[in-house]
Amino acid sequence: MKTTIDGDKIKLRPLSHDDRSYLEEMETDSWARTMNGNEEADDSNRGEGYSVMDNYILVPSNDSVTFAIESDSGEFCGIITTHHCHKEAGYFKYGLTLRAGFRRKGHASKAVRAVLGYYFGVLGYKKAIAEVYSFNQISAALHEKLGFRCEGCQFEAIEVDGIKYSSIIYAITDEEFRLFNR
Repeated sequence: MKTTIDGDKIKLRPLSHDDRSYLEEMETDSWARTMNGNEEADDSNRGEGYSVMDNYILVPSNDSVTFAIESDSGEFCGIITTHHCHKEAGYFKYGLTLRAGFRRKGHASKAVRAVLGYYFGVLGYKKAIAEVYSFNQISAALHEKLGFRCEGCQFEAIEVDGIKYSSIIYAITDEEFRLFNR
């Protein structure tokens, strides 16, 4: 999918090789790695020829794609990735990561709304799912503010600094999104 999505004072566009330095910055951000469950990822086994782009340029599969999130002034704010897109079943999953200077400024909610609007309104999906670790209260609050509801919990899904945390599954349907985001 080579689509650009215009949102409210943001733009979602496919990643390009020009984004490499931003992605490398995000991969070394310990806060972002922890929030995404990658705080102890071992980067040493990637081998010669590895590029950070290998983690983000997805092999086309259904509608899965990683979008760069750009502010209205053209700054690279972060990424939002759709994955596990099952059009026949009507659902997709997504995750997002913002660069340090762009957190808690509304970019995440705008990016999520733009993705939901496109995947529901244009592509015809019926449900979006986001997995949030229980220590990530900022993401939990964001999803609840956007109208997502908790569908379940996987207990002790991840361990951070010797403490086990749950994974909370948030979901929203096309109808709930339209009602909640009038």
